[in-house]
This record gives sequence, C-alpha cells and structure tokens, in this order.
Amino acid sequence: MNRLDEEVIGWDVLNWKCAVEFWQAYLPADLSGTRSLEIGCGGGGLSLWLALKNSYVVCSDYREPPPHTQALHRDWRVSDHVCYQTIDATNIPYEGEFDIVILKSVLCSVGRLNRLDRVQQALEEIHKSLKPGGKLLFAENLDPPIHRFFRRSFVPWGKDCRYFKRDELLTSLSMFRKTEFGTAGFLGAFGRNERQRRILGTVDRLFLSRMVGWKLHYLMFGVAQK
Repeated sequence: MNRLDEEVIGWDVLNWKCAVEFWQAYLPADLSGTRSLEIGCGGGGLSLWLALKNSYVVCSDYREPPPHTQALHRDWRVSDHVCYQTIDATNIPYEGEFDIVILKSVLCSVGRLNRLDRVQQALEEIHKSLKPGGKLLFAENLDPPIHRFFRRSFVPWGKDCRYFKRDELLTSLSMFRKTEFGTAGFLGAFGRNERQRRILGTVDRLFLSRMVGWKLHYLMFGVAQK
C-alpha cells in the first residue's frame, strides 16, 4: 500500500482498493479529453485519482468541499484539472455532460432513514448527467447480517444509513444499459483504527474474502454504463 492509495481511498484502504482495481479494467490509462464528476467528494481522493489520469473533474459535495480537499489536489499538482461545486446528488444540474461519474459510500447516506426513493432519485440524476455510453463507477456498503448487527450496536450512524443488499442495489441500477460488479471484504470493517484495518484487510485479500463468499461481503463495487 502506498501514499496514493491512502490519499485516494482514505479508510479501510486494502478492501476499498478492490473497487479502484476493478474500475481500472474498464477505463483507458489516459482519460485526456473526458469530463468527470465526483459526488460526495469528502477529501477529494477519487477526484485526485481521475485527475491524475488527465480527466477534467468536477469535485462536488452537498456542501462546499473543505479546504483540505483543494490542498490535496495542489499537493499532487492536479489543481488545473479540478473545479469545485456544491451539488445535491438528488438534483444534479447537468444533462449529458459527463463521461464518468464516480462515488464511494455515498448512496448509503443519500438513503439514510430508509429513504430508498432518494437513492433511486440520485441514480436517475446520475444517469441523466452522463453522456450516452458514459460510466458510473460506484462502491457502496453492503448489509450482511453480522455487519448489520455491529453497525447498529457500535457505530453512531449505523442505524440511520441505508446499507444495501446486493440484488437490491443492482435493481436500483436497472436504468443503466449494463452493470458489471464485484464484492469483497469481511474482516476489515471490524478494525478500530487504520492499522488494525490494514492487518484484517490483508487477511481478507489473501484468502478470507474468497472463503466466506459474497453473501458475507460488506463492500460492492462496479461499473454501470448508460
């Protein structure tokens, strides 16, 4: 794991890195001439990843992206490839604009308090904002029983966020022409700090994710094409 992985992914890096590795297979190495939108940017790591591939990125959140987001992009010298906007995922002010829309752990917040209708609205807005043939790159938390119990018992937002069943999320993506996806992760989410998550994530990636099977995975990622 290197510094760039940490900057791009931020949390539970080894397991969420599976999403980035999956996306790589569906994108050219050089994205020059493309326009991208990151939704729910947080620290701006996914915008950094796309900008380093020479895409021009709109880095957005439902409130103004924090100063450290812009500082990250300055540090990696991609500021000329990034602009910043305040955008509500359920009301995206673009139509047919982007080659790529990217998000990580966003839909679970959009659908908090069991508002699956808001998730559907956000996906429809994303679909509208993409060019024909454009791609949504997504990574979201799944809701296997053991993780559901510990989230609701020990995580402050665990009862509010709208975590997904695999097939439920696929159904929500049905307006897209084609969706390819994968799942991963079992132990990594139980780490109390990033050092512990790195150790547990190593076990996941080496063998445990394959052993337990997708029904116990807590992470789903994919590419949905308009």
